[in-house]
Amino acid sequence: MTATAPRPAVSARPQGRSVNWPKLSFLGALLLIFAVYTEMAMGMEWRTQAGRIGPGVFPRILGFTAIAVTIVAGVREILSRSGDKPADAVEAAEEAAEPDLGRHPLAVVAFVVAAAVFVALFGVLGAVLAGVLFLGVTLWFLDPEHHLRAVIIAIAVPVLLYLAFQTGLNAGLPQGILPLG
Repeated sequence: MTATAPRPAVSARPQGRSVNWPKLSFLGALLLIFAVYTEMAMGMEWRTQAGRIGPGVFPRILGFTAIAVTIVAGVREILSRSGDKPADAVEAAEEAAEPDLGRHPLAVVAFVVAAAVFVALFGVLGAVLAGVLFLGVTLWFLDPEHHLRAVIIAIAVPVLLYLAFQTGLNAGLPQGILPLG
């Protein structure tokens, strides 16, 4: 009789790999919500009788983009190896640079308030002026070292977006108190 050495237990799951099921469940629920949202958007007209883009264009773009981003996030979560150490300095730096969403609650609250004020002033002041004020205030406080850049971006982005939507896409935006074309 020959004695055989005990065989090591074989695991069906690769070592070092763990799936974050709460995150995948959240992404699955989000995917379902975005799918319903996109289905509702598909029922809306995409062009008006006047030839302008209709109320269904941007919800469709948003819905399909949100579905794609959610699927990519889910696939990345499934394929990631959370137990592995970063392979090189670049991966370690990227991991260290990931945002900590609980670190700046005052800034988040201030941004939400600024966004609410922007929405409230959008129809009154118009798209351009409300956008300039919103971007100017938020960039001024979120990037205090670059005030000149904040002013340039705060003026350029709303003006360019207004021109793109108003002339390029023929989408009506609130003119507000400024006498724009």
